[in-house]
Amino acid sequence: MKKFLCLFLISCSIFSMAQVSSKSEDTAPHSVAKKALKPVMKIDFEKEVYFPNQITKMALFPSCTATETLREGFECFNYEMQNLIAEAKEELNFKSTSAEETDITMEYTIKRDGTIENLMVRSGDEAYHKEALRIMQKVVSDINEADEKLTPPMIKNREVNMFMRTVIRL
Repeated sequence: MKKFLCLFLISCSIFSMAQVSSKSEDTAPHSVAKKALKPVMKIDFEKEVYFPNQITKMALFPSCTATETLREGFECFNYEMQNLIAEAKEELNFKSTSAEETDITMEYTIKRDGTIENLMVRSGDEAYHKEALRIMQKVVSDINEADEKLTPPMIKNREVNMFMRTVIRL
């Protein structure tokens, strides 16, 4: 019985000392920092739409052939998109009625097949929403009806849908 009681008291004291030492490690300012676990990015390819910060390769126009980095891909995509917007404004005879320019932010989805859909106005002067939508619909129509589609955005060599924003200056 004495052996059992001795073992019990020893185990209780070891347990309480372990708790005290773990609490003091957590709150002591001089304690060694615990190793941070690195989060593992798990990609759910079945997810409908990804954001630009999640992709590994940007959707590209056929003319964007010399892009090696994601940043170069974004720059080329935006450059080509702005050129198409300028052409559409000219084709649709857009004339600004304001002395100052205004920016309208458009949102859309670039699909796995290189087409664009779900076009909508996100922000900007409401007086220009209708005109911005008309211009962007022309651009999207031209892209979707082109013989050569956009190359789709990718994550780890797998084609995905991507959410995108573009600013139109009117």
